[in-house]
Amino acid sequence: MKKIDIGSMLFHILTPILLGSVVGIVFNDYTSYIDELNKTITVPKLVFPIVWSVLYLLIGIWYHYFEKESITRNKVIYYALLALNFLFTPVLFYFENIVLALIIVAILLIGNIYLLINSLRKGKYGYLLIPYVLWLAFATILMVDLLINNVIM
Repeated sequence: MKKIDIGSMLFHILTPILLGSVVGIVFNDYTSYIDELNKTITVPKLVFPIVWSVLYLLIGIWYHYFEKESITRNKVIYYALLALNFLFTPVLFYFENIVLALIIVAILLIGNIYLLINSLRKGKYGYLLIPYVLWLAFATILMVDLLINNVIM
């Protein structure tokens, strides 16, 4: 049985959770922007911190194992996508740019589908990314809804 490197695992779990928390706290005052927009799909605000906490936990566990089996290119893609994920919040809530936020979510969705497929080929931990990919697909739908109801109309 392989020994688990607890320090490394904690680092990989806590990094996205802490960074996501900081971004959420810094831009929390700007989230009322969404309340003013027209939309056909609404999600209670309480859902987001719960979902993101669980997703960051799963992403951290996944990356802890994926990193050991992955080539450098995939690690760069992971960190680039993680940075892009944190960029989404200020783009949508502070800069109020629905189009750019949709582009970011679409890139995140495509990039994480790539990582999901890649990690499923290399090991058994790829399934940990499935909830994140599903959430990104839902986020894409939410962003398209905002785009249609506020930019195009």
